[in-house]
Amino acid sequence: MAEELDNNEIEILTLTDEDGADRDFEVVDKLEYEGSTYYALQEYFENVEDLDKRDEDEDIEILILKHIMEDGEESFDTITDDDLFDKLSAMFDARMDEEEDAAE
Repeated sequence: MAEELDNNEIEILTLTDEDGADRDFEVVDKLEYEGSTYYALQEYFENVEDLDKRDEDEDIEILILKHIMEDGEESFDTITDDDLFDKLSAMFDARMDEEEDAAE
């Protein structure tokens, strides 16, 4: 699922949705919180043409998933606790804002 990367490469995860379809996601960020690892993901578009097919007004959706490693098997789980989700969202937003400020 996850792969080791060089510094300039993006990390792509292929996840299977509830309908059984495989979808590729780019790892935007990951963080540790209370002993667990959480990933912020966005849909991956391999080329600009695919990205351009999206509705211009459509925001890029960020998914936050909990990383689980059990018996050597890697999986990701949705976050059902609204308070935890809000906390993680704020943490990821702050980290992304810091990266944007550092890049300016």
